[in-house]
Order: sequence, then structure tokens, then C-alpha cells
Amino acid sequence: MKKRIFSLCMVLALCLSLLPVTALAAENAPATLIVGGTDVIGGGYWTTNSTTGELTQSSESESWNVHYDTSNNTLTLKNAVITGKSSDSAQYNTVGIYAYRSSGDVSLKIELQGENTITSDGYGIYVSSNSNGSASLTISGEEDGNLTASGVGGPGIQVLSSSGDAGIEFNAGGDYNGITTTLSVSNNALVDTRDSRIVVSGNNTGTGGLTPTGDGIVFNGNAGTVYGNVTLHENLTIGEGESLTLDDGASLDTNGHNVIVDGGTIDDSIKDSLGDSVKYTPTIATSSLPNGTVGTEYSTTLAADGTTPITWSVDSDSLPAGLSLDASTGMISGTPTAAGKYTFDVEAENDYGSETRELTIEIKAAPTGAVSVSVTPDAIRLPSVTEGYEPQEPKYITIKNTGDQTIQLKEYGKDPWLVITLDKTTLKPDEEATMTIKLKDGLSAETRSTLKAFLSYIGEDGTKGQAHFKITYEVKHDMDRIDAKEPTHLEDGNIEYWYCAYCKKYYADGAGANELKLEEIIIPKLKDHTVDGTGWHSDETNHWNTCACGEKLNKTAHTFMWVIDKKATASEAGSKHEECTVCGYAKTAVEIPATGASGSSGTGDDSNIILWIMLMAVSAVGAVGAVICARKKDTVKEDSNNSDK
Repeated sequence: MKKRIFSLCMVLALCLSLLPVTALAAENAPATLIVGGTDVIGGGYWTTNSTTGELTQSSESESWNVHYDTSNNTLTLKNAVITGKSSDSAQYNTVGIYAYRSSGDVSLKIELQGENTITSDGYGIYVSSNSNGSASLTISGEEDGNLTASGVGGPGIQVLSSSGDAGIEFNAGGDYNGITTTLSVSNNALVDTRDSRIVVSGNNTGTGGLTPTGDGIVFNGNAGTVYGNVTLHENLTIGEGESLTLDDGASLDTNGHNVIVDGGTIDDSIKDSLGDSVKYTPTIATSSLPNGTVGTEYSTTLAADGTTPITWSVDSDSLPAGLSLDASTGMISGTPTAAGKYTFDVEAENDYGSETRELTIEIKAAPTGAVSVSVTPDAIRLPSVTEGYEPQEPKYITIKNTGDQTIQLKEYGKDPWLVITLDKTTLKPDEEATMTIKLKDGLSAETRSTLKAFLSYIGEDGTKGQAHFKITYEVKHDMDRIDAKEPTHLEDGNIEYWYCAYCKKYYADGAGANELKLEEIIIPKLKDHTVDGTGWHSDETNHWNTCACGEKLNKTAHTFMWVIDKKATASEAGSKHEECTVCGYAKTAVEIPATGASGSSGTGDDSNIILWIMLMAVSAVGAVGAVICARKKDTVKEDSNNSDK
């Protein structure tokens, strides 16, 4: 039994001995890992030479700068200085850190402690899978973990995959052959490639870009980006041509340190969130200095942008004699004692940096003689114009130097309604300058003034003076009178008013003294039809009134009666017509025949009608009388008969 157990153990040991060594290594670990020209694939500890970058084997108990743990495929850099070296095993001769696998996936993890620097004539960091594999790089850091990687002949960091799956899990920027990559920044790691760039590449094509994750700051070339939530553990300087931005949702905590802007730029969001933790090195704004004159007091102040306080300095021997610089204010002042041109360097400095600029002051000799000018004419009147005026011909004033010194004229141009120019500002004795004066284009009405103006001048010896003159001008309204109009039910009416087409205002008078509002001049249109006062209108059948709009109102049929125009006589015909009793419309007259000698009816003579009526009345009376007589006879006869009985 013991022999069988021993035999099994031997077989097991033999099987284990046959397993490849790489099977015990971390998954996707590089087959080749070279740091500063030294092969570290077997794991261990090394120190680096701060001058040469060479690695020397050491132990954990000793001071070390480079550690590779094969169990988790992690390369730890602690204040390491690494220089790219030639290596027979490397695909590229000059690589700071070279991780390679000929087939399958390859990945490398780098942890940062302290300040770490990689410089190379080629690539700073190079991770590559040669055949059907993906490649990735993960960089993380402790609280103070920084990495500066630069390559001269190549990028600071490059990840290359034959499968097209390449990723830096700590990166910003860059797209190569359309490969989409990711960057994971952790534990406030800082990857700095401001002297180079970060490149991610692969074999397939398309469109893509980097998708960073985690917490840290990456400088891809001169473009820095904050990812995640980052806390600074030292000052961060943004130099000339560099920038710093916040990724979406990212934040930056200075932790008592500063972001120093030394000629670079930072996002407004960083400025707003950090406040006084953003510091600016001085930038001198003054580009030139005024000239001075011997014996005349001189004063000018240098200007600079940057975080205050700013201290100024200059070699005291380089300033013009008699002048000095106030270090706290930047004022150069004093009284020059010697003529000449003086060139010197001024320096502006604060706690975060400095800037130097070369400046020049020319000191002129003190002049002699009087300073005076004449003005001809000393009063002008510009033509009065109305709004919308065409450009006017200018007026001119002559300024003459009547003194013994060359003078400087100060060009006048402060009047808001005038354009005043000088053809020259430096006048030697007896020399003249022409002042041109005209109205500005497009002035509104009621622009009027009598301007008592002056022109300042100064002589070589600093003597100052003023040349006085007077200018009168006026701009009026260009009025149109609008007649009053009665309203109708179709149109508004209006009162009489005046309108200026240029200022588009309404006035009660032609002088424009009393402005009106639009609602004050409008008479609203009538709501209903209204008889217009023109009386009745008619045709053969009807009569009507009219509205101002022309519509017919009160339309009804005529009411006619006969009107005798001329009575008929026995020998002469008359005439008559029908006439409307409402509107007076008259039909055409008709004839009334003559009555004739018999006086027969129908003649139109009223006397014949009366005669006829009288005859009829007489006949009626006779008939009645006859009837009465007959009845009386019958009564008498009856009475006689009765008496006979």
C-alpha cells in the first residue's frame, strides 16, 4: 500500500514538473517586460540611477524604485527614473518600459508611488500584442503617485493591438485607426506627457475615441484633463501653451495646494470651483513708456496681470538719471537730469513665478522759449439742418503755433454730435494745423448747442495751454402737416397734426414743441352707418339717403300727388305733374286740354264744374217740389171725397 501511495506522489510531481512555467504567471502577463533596458519578467526589486536611469537588482528590504510582481502582473514605480535603452529583445531599440507578447492578449498594470519619470529617444511606454490579441495598460497611483512619460522619436505612451482591441486604462485624447480605447485613472494618479503625447493604435479602422474612467489627471501632449474626483498632493503648474479642463462630472480638490497658471489656460469651471487656489504668474501688460524732458517731473506706472502682491525690480543703474522704481507699486518717477535714450529690463515677480520685459524711456533736452497758439476763426456756425439731412460741408478752424517751442496738440473729439479732427498734432514754431468740424451723420431733431470748446496743447518744456473756440449747430424736425379728417364707419378720422418722418413722432405744432401720442390724434371710426347730410336721392320708383361709405339708407317707394303747373282755359290747354310728397321727385308733366266755349266738363276749367253742380242742385229742388205738389193734390182730393160722404 505504501508503495502505491509513493508511486502516485511521484507521478503527480512529474506532471507538475511538466507544466509550463508561464501557467503560474498572471493571466495575460507580458512574455517580455523590459524596464530601462533591463529584463524584469522574472519579478523582483531594482533601484534606478537618477542620472543614467540604469537598473540595479535589490531586495524588498532595501531602498528600491522598481518592483514587478508576477503573481498579479503589476509593475510598481516608486520615485523611479527610467531611461530608454537599447535591447536585443525589444522590438524598438529605445523604449522606457516595453511589454510584449507575440500571441494572445497582453496587459500590464503600473502602480505609481511618488514622482516617476520615463524619458526615451523612442517610446516612453510601449505595450503590444503581435498576433490575434488585445493589448491594455492600467495605471494607478497612491496619494502622491505621478508619472511623467516622454518620447522623442515616438509617443510618451503607446498601446498597440493586432486584434484591434487596444486600451489604456488611464488616458485622454487620441484616436488611431478608429480604435476606441478606455482609460482608467485611479487613486489620484497623474500621467504627464506634456513633452510628447499618448497614442492608442490597432489594426482595424473605423471611428472611435478614448473613454476615460476613474480618478486622475492625464496630460496628453499639452492638453490636461481631470477625470473623476481628484485631490492634489502638490502644486500643479500649467505652463505656456498648456491647458487644463474638467471632464464631465469631474472635480478637483487642491487640498491646500495651488493650480499655478504660468502662461497656460484653465477652464472657467476650474476657476469657479477653486477660487483663490488658482494662482497666476505675472504677465507684464506695459509695452512702452512715455518720453520725458530734462528738468520736468516724470511719472508712469508699470502694469502687470497676475496674483498679487507683485514685486517690481530693475537694475537701478539702467534707469534714466533722476528716476527710480517703486518695487511695490511699479511706479517710475522723478525728475530726469540728462537727455538720452535708456533701455532696461523690468521684472514682475510674485510667489508663483516672474516675467521680464525690455522697455525704453527717451529723455529729451529741456526747450527754451514761449508757448502759445492762435485760433482763426474762434467761432463758427454750422448750417441748420432738418432730420435726414444729407452730409454737410465741414467748417474749418486754423490752429497756429505762435510760440518758440514745438508743441503737441491733443486731438479734440469728445462732442457727441460733432466730428472734429486735426490734420496734424505736432506743430513747430509758425506751423499751422487745420481742424475740420462737421455734424455727425443721422442726428435726431432738437440737437442744438452753442459749444464753448477748447483744444489742449503742451510745449517741449512741459508748459500746458488751451486754445478756445465756439461752435453753434442745430438739427430740426422735417415736418409734414396732416389735415383733419372726419371718421366713417369704415375708416378712422384724425385731428390736424404734424408728423416727422425721420424721428417718426407726432406733434400738435409745426415747431415740434408739443409731442402727441398716436392715440391722441386718432378719431375712431363710427360703429354704425350715418346719413351723410346730402339729402334724399331718388330714381323713378324709390327715394333714399346715403352714408359716407356710399351705402343706401331709408329706401322707400315714392308717395305721389298731382300738382297743377298751369290751369286750362276755354281756349288754351294747361299742364300738371305727379310729385313725391317726401323727397320731391317729379314725374314728367302732362297736358290739361282747353275747356272750349260750351263749358263742357273735362276741360279742366273749374267754373264749368261749379255751373254743372248748380244746375244739378236746381233740378233736384224742382223734382222735390213736384213730388210735394202731387202729394198735396192727392190729399185735397181725399179730403173732398170724405166730406162728400
